[in-house]
Amino acid sequence: MAPLYPDWNLLATRGYITDGKNAGGYITGGKKEAIVAESHTSDGHRIPVSLFVADPPAVSHLCVHFSEEVEFTYNPAVIFSRNDLILFDIWFGREDTSNFFMYKADMEAPSLLPILDPPELGISGLCNTGIVCGGGDDFAVAALSRDYMTGMFKLSVFDSRTGMWDTKFLPLEPSESLRKPNELRLHFSKVISLKGSILGWVDMWRGILICDVLCDNPKLHYIPMPHPIPGNEGVAGYCGYSSYFRDAIGYGDLIKLVEMDYLDDDTADTDASDY
Repeated sequence: MAPLYPDWNLLATRGYITDGKNAGGYITGGKKEAIVAESHTSDGHRIPVSLFVADPPAVSHLCVHFSEEVEFTYNPAVIFSRNDLILFDIWFGREDTSNFFMYKADMEAPSLLPILDPPELGISGLCNTGIVCGGGDDFAVAALSRDYMTGMFKLSVFDSRTGMWDTKFLPLEPSESLRKPNELRLHFSKVISLKGSILGWVDMWRGILICDVLCDNPKLHYIPMPHPIPGNEGVAGYCGYSSYFRDAIGYGDLIKLVEMDYLDDDTADTDASDY
């Protein structure tokens, strides 16, 4: 009988490309159980993928197995993971073709599903894409981007049941904390999962956009971020440096925010260029 996965694991966002001699698996009792799934790239080449599972705090990682048929350009990149699903992309070929796949982890029968190319400006890495789990094996992938021609947000949702993307243009709902939605400029650094089919797109300094992506009439709601602690006021607004100072997670109805203050001495000024 195959061993069970740990209840949770730490997954590296950067995958690996192997020569195919070392299949993925879960190391337990000196025995490694292979958990390889296969699919095909958009041009028809076979692509085997496996998951190396490690007990925390060791880091688990995704592996794409080398094939003479496919010339990989970059290592696979994990875009988002939730429960037993891992969304990743892989670049290959001389023209730098990108394909997206959903890996479903299972010790006995893992699966690998190619995801149809998203609409323009849909998936762009970790910053604007999340996964929603449905009943059974159903899932949805949701990407949010700003349409600067209309000032609205573009919500693109991939439904595993149909294998298609659906795109809706959403206004940002005004609120007491957001009197002029059109003037809000956000730079997403991650997506968080909340209860049901609710996702949150996070700008660590400015705020979070919350949306129930699977409801019939989805709406965007804005939650402002708290002011930075005094030692970080000099770096607030530097979107490229936010991950050094803040992180946010979602769990059910809760959003938790952590902020770090780096202390040197009483005379040092906090300068984002130093990090």
